[in-house]
Order: sequence, then structure tokens, then C-alpha cells
Amino acid sequence: MPPVRPIEALWAGMFGRKGGPYVGMVLLFTHGYVVGGSDQYIISGEYKQEGHLVFGSFRISEHPFSQRYEQFFGEDEHPVVDFELKRHFRPDFQYFGAGILTNAVSVPAAFTIGLKPMESFPDSVLDSYCDRRTESEDDRRSHRTKDSDTSLFAYMRDMISKATRN
Repeated sequence: MPPVRPIEALWAGMFGRKGGPYVGMVLLFTHGYVVGGSDQYIISGEYKQEGHLVFGSFRISEHPFSQRYEQFFGEDEHPVVDFELKRHFRPDFQYFGAGILTNAVSVPAAFTIGLKPMESFPDSVLDSYCDRRTESEDDRRSHRTKDSDTSLFAYMRDMISKATRN
């Protein structure tokens, strides 16, 4: 088995349930803490790594400027997620595992988490994602559909969909 790669890095994270919906976030794992978020959510928590296994918990807050276009984490004001990830040696996700909403309200508690290092994305995907960050708010809202093929979100959504089929 290859040597253990520490999880301490910047990751693109995808949270999903079989058949959807999906939520993408950027996550930083460092010194036992995990922080990150998206244009809708902010997360902060703690983790431990033991060999190829990473486990921990994080709290989710809604971003103050969120448009609430998706309710992946349910109706609780501050959802809490316990997670366990295992190091994988495959091209789609380097860490893959499960998350459980400990205070799930109006959504299933269990979901899948996949992590891919930010440096591993094709330039075309990252360029498309970065270009969207400079669009007007109206333009960004028009891209918030499951049919968008040009964003980092769509790229990660497709990858986690394929991984959960296996």
C-alpha cells in the first residue's frame, strides 16, 4: 500500500445523496481543523487522521448573503455533520466516505463526501469556475441549474454520481 498522504491541504469537496442533490465546497484541512464553504454555506470543525482514515465533525452555517437556492443540509439553523473518510487511490476522489447530519430536519441524515485536491482539476474547469465568480449576481443565478456543464460544481457532481454507482 502506498504511504499515507496527510489530509492537510486545500480540497474541493462534494457532498451528495444517491440521485442528488449535490453541494460543492472548498475545504481546508490543517492542524486538526477543517474550515471552508461555498457561496451558500460556511463550515468549521475539527478532524483527526489515523493512517488512511480521517474522521471528525463540523458545524454548518448559512452564508449571510446566501440566496437559499438549495436545502441540502435541511431546516436546522446550524446543522452538525459527523464524518468519516478513507484514503482512496483512484482518479476521481482521493478521500471518500460518509457524512451524517446529527440534527437532520426534513432531509435524510446520511450522505456521501468526496474530496479531490484543488491542484488536480483541469485548467479548463478551474478557469470556468473562476470566470463565474466575476459574473453579475443575475448571471450566477442563471447557472444554478443541474444542467450547467461548465462549472466546478458540475464537474464534481458528475464525479460523485459516478463514484456512488460503484
